[in-house]
Amino acid sequence: MRAILVPVFRYLRQSEKEESVAVPADWIGERVILIAEGMNKRIRGELAEVSDRGVVLIDAHEGSGTSPRNPLFCPWGTVRFLELDKDQEQEAPE
Repeated sequence: MRAILVPVFRYLRQSEKEESVAVPADWIGERVILIAEGMNKRIRGELAEVSDRGVVLIDAHEGSGTSPRNPLFCPWGTVRFLELDKDQEQEAPE
């Protein structure tokens, strides 16, 4: 008789999943770096919104005078890279 080997998978408990997974919605209000499909440069800005359609960034540079800051919408299908801006901690005033 031949033995049938069945792979054993360990399923993570809910608390383990929550601790190990970074979710972009948790970064709202933080500075992030975004690279989108078709763009050659990194875009830095404040993450303003995250939805099932995509993300909205606000320019890192304030508008001059009465000019509003410009929002940038990027659909999820074009997002290639999104992470917290590690330089934000170094630039924070003391």
